[in-house]
Formats: sequence, structure tokens, C-alpha cells
Amino acid sequence: MPRLFVEVAIFKQEWALLNETANLEDGRQQKRRVNLFQSSFYKPMTILLVTFFLQQCTGTYLTTAYVLDIFPRLCPVLGKQYNNEIFLTYGIIRLISSLLGALISVKVDRKHLLVWSNIGSSIPCFLMAIFTKLYDVEGAEKEANIFEWLVMVLLLFYFFVNTIGVVVVPWSLNSDLWSTEDRGIGGAITSATCFLIFFGFSKIFPFAVDEMGILFMFQVFGVSSIVMAVYSQIYVPVTLGKSYEEIKQHFAEKNVIV
Repeated sequence: MPRLFVEVAIFKQEWALLNETANLEDGRQQKRRVNLFQSSFYKPMTILLVTFFLQQCTGTYLTTAYVLDIFPRLCPVLGKQYNNEIFLTYGIIRLISSLLGALISVKVDRKHLLVWSNIGSSIPCFLMAIFTKLYDVEGAEKEANIFEWLVMVLLLFYFFVNTIGVVVVPWSLNSDLWSTEDRGIGGAITSATCFLIFFGFSKIFPFAVDEMGILFMFQVFGVSSIVMAVYSQIYVPVTLGKSYEEIKQHFAEKNVIV
């Protein structure tokens, strides 16, 4: 708890509010109407919905769902020869980067972690488009040259830096930005919307790859990462070391652009 709450008084205040919300009256849970037009509700809702939409546009979950298809398309020789080994490496990278992201977020604010993770994700997306021009992506060659190895390293680097921030931070924000009273309903709405967006994107992605190519899709991921970095820098508030009440007051201020 000391890591989450700098002052014990803040923790006691939040804990008392949680207990008050969970109290039962006449054997039934107290009902509370959510004011959708209150700034502490619609502002974090707007920020989170756009953040989750941009998260999907950066390819975070699409590359995970279709990773076994992506490797052979980008690296035809390596993808065929070392597909299982590369997939195992991918899983290890995801695990390590997720743990690293959790550790970094203790000292670094989620906003800045999200911004730099997006910038880092965009770089390999653009570089892969350059290096793939230097070898046969149709897989006619029997041995991989140095440029195909570079594309493989860039792809794994994309997974690494993307997972540190873009994968984990939006879900952390889904808890941080909500006041204690609105977190249950607001968090549920944003989570459900995120999975609905992912469902739609996951159905469209295979057809988009067949029509426009995997390289074009990674360029879309790169552009989306830049857009998400700019959006996060402008709209996502700093939450590290702040109580839920302070964050709620932040959304009540008129200078918040939402």
C-alpha cells in the first residue's frame, strides 16, 4: 500500500469510500445513478475510449493474434526455418517486457511511458518497410541475407517496446482515471468497448493483409503509434503519486481539453 498511497490518510479515505459503496441496505446493494454528463465521468470515458481505439490501431493485439502468420510473411526464409523458435522468443519477450513495464511504472508516470512506448514502436515499423526492399519477400531465396535478419530483429524489438507501454498502460489508466464512485460502471464500459473493437479489427485484419500487404499494415501501425503518442501527450493526465480525489478534481478544471 505505501507504493500506491503516499499518505496513510489518503488510503483511509479511499478505503472508507469503498466500504460505503459496498454497504448493503435491506439485503440489497445500494443503487447509485451515474451522471453521464458529469466531467468526472465523461472526460475519463472519452480519453479511455480513444486510447483503447488507438491501441488497437497500433497493432498491439492484432500482431499477437496473427503472430504465426506475420513471421513468414515478413521473413519468408527465417519464418519457415525457425518459426517455432521465433514464436518461443516472441513469448519470452512479451513476458519480460510486461514485467519490465510494471516495474518502470512504479517510478515513471504512465503518461510518459505510453508516449515513449508509442514512439519506440513506430521506429521499427518504418524501418522494416525499408529493409524488406533489400531482399526477396516472396521467399524464392533459399538462405536469409543480413537484411532479413535485421527485419526479424526489428519485429521482435517492436513487440518488446510495444508491450512495455502500449499493451499495459491503457489498462492501468482504466483504473487510475476513474473516481471510486464511477470505476465499476465506467471501467466495465471501457473494457467491454475495447474487446468489441478488437473483435472487429481481428476480423478485418486478414482481409486487409491480403489486399494491401503486411508491410502496408505495419506502416499503418507506425503512423497510428505516432498519433497515439501525440494524443497521449496532450490528453492523458499524469497520475503517478496522485489520489483519486486529485484526479477527479483535475477533470473538473476548465482547462482540461475534452
